Amino acid sequence: MGTWGTGPFDSDYAADFVDRLDAADADARLELVSSTLHGMAQATGPIHDGAEGVAAAAVVAGRCPGGERYAAMEGFPTRPLPKIPATLREVAAAALERALAPESAMSFGWVTPEDAAAWQAEVERIRAVLLPAEGDAGHG
Repeated sequence: MGTWGTGPFDSDYAADFVDRLDAADADARLELVSSTLHGMAQATGPIHDGAEGVAAAAVVAGRCPGGERYAAMEGFPTRPLPKIPATLREVAAAALERALAPESAMSFGWVTPEDAAAWQAEVERIRAVLLPAEGDAGHG
């Protein structure tokens, strides 16, 4: 796997995921995001490669208030997604919790400890966008 940065779209797996999203029709795009996030959120044991799940969560975050930064990132899908159900925000946050869990292998293998910390901080920022504030009904 090639990884060139600590952002959610900065790996070959994430880029391939976005390419599949851009190639699919609207309903298939939403299903791909949903199935990727549900699979990661429901996984048991260590998460060895969750780059697609992190990218999918960033795609959802890019459609949420406060997530404009992700929608503007290089690598974000060029084709718009249909309205994202508010419940998918919760699933995306749960998927990121799995990525950040101590038993997850995703925070290991970085070239420097600073890269690992930067990746973790970015995933935490995505997760913060996904978790609706009190009184926020969720937007999509």
